[in-house]
Amino acid sequence: MALYLNTNAAFKDFQMLRNDRYFVDKSAMIQKVNERVNTKNRFLCITKPRRFGKTSALNMLGAYYGKAYSSKELFDHLKISRSQSYPVHMNQYNLISFSMNELSGQGNTYLDYIFSHELYQENQRDFLEFLRNLLKDRSYVALAYMTGVLPIKKYSTGSALNMFDEYTMLNDCCFDEYFGFTEQEAEMLCCRQSQLTLTELAEWYNGYSAWDGRKLYNPRSVVLALINGICRSYWTRTGKLDEVLFFLKYNLGEVRDDVIKMVNHMPVKIDISEEYAAGQKSPSNREEIYAAMLVYGLLSYYDGELRIPNKELMLEFQKALKDEEFGYVAELVRNSNEMLNATLEKREEAVAAYLHDIHNSKKAWSIFYW
Repeated sequence: MALYLNTNAAFKDFQMLRNDRYFVDKSAMIQKVNERVNTKNRFLCITKPRRFGKTSALNMLGAYYGKAYSSKELFDHLKISRSQSYPVHMNQYNLISFSMNELSGQGNTYLDYIFSHELYQENQRDFLEFLRNLLKDRSYVALAYMTGVLPIKKYSTGSALNMFDEYTMLNDCCFDEYFGFTEQEAEMLCCRQSQLTLTELAEWYNGYSAWDGRKLYNPRSVVLALINGICRSYWTRTGKLDEVLFFLKYNLGEVRDDVIKMVNHMPVKIDISEEYAAGQKSPSNREEIYAAMLVYGLLSYYDGELRIPNKELMLEFQKALKDEEFGYVAELVRNSNEMLNATLEKREEAVAAYLHDIHNSKKAWSIFYW
């Protein structure tokens, strides 16, 4: 566990972010957080997929609240500076930060390393109780801000950390606009260069949904595309390369049909109320699989409909469906481009042969995407 007391790490990191050509001002978020300081609602947990600005937001908050430095120059011209609470809380607090990602290799208990999906089930309760005793009803805590990919692990009908207000990809009516780029923000960034158009960025990286239905762009992919001057899939350049396939294999029979629909740009109607949490066992049914995929940002969900958000993720699903473990579906996917070419080239006999094979198969799917 990396533990820091009143260092300038967050300040330095946010300073570098401010210097970036494609910096987007998300400091209005601080106003909403200020409203919770030294109140009963001072415990916040915001979970978002990788590359959705979690670390940037964390560093922004640390740079603003920490008392070991003066951050006035960093924030004076940002949106938060127009708030009445701006001078009240700036650089007023002792700041303690620690990362739960840095695991020790010494053992298997929470005393040896910090909680993650790798922590054994029997130790999860102990660690959550440790955090609860550290934070809950403690007058020295002015604000507790937790962030990561997975929601808080629950070991009963309640949670050891039930004092936290959680905001996730499925349940965020308060902070969603601060994680991901809005249409206006993507357009603003696009104007800072001349190689890519907003239409290209939208096709590749738009498609996630805010609480009110507004579309959100994958922020890290947008920035990389603008820096490199080319739209392509940047998804596989972070994290596990096989995340899509990993979840699809859990429940191949039921999930496969839905995925085929989504690959063909057709939404899937489903009610997803339960969320996939930290330390949870592998998903065991259709709803749990999709809840996990939503948490990881592999799908988008709005108004009861699941979708593949954009071209970047569509490419990952198409790659996954070509895996040999998908048997007949993988064969169809491999043959789809050949059928498309035969159609465009007006090779009637070849097209008829493909259609004949599909018609006589155990089950036929429409998987031809272009």
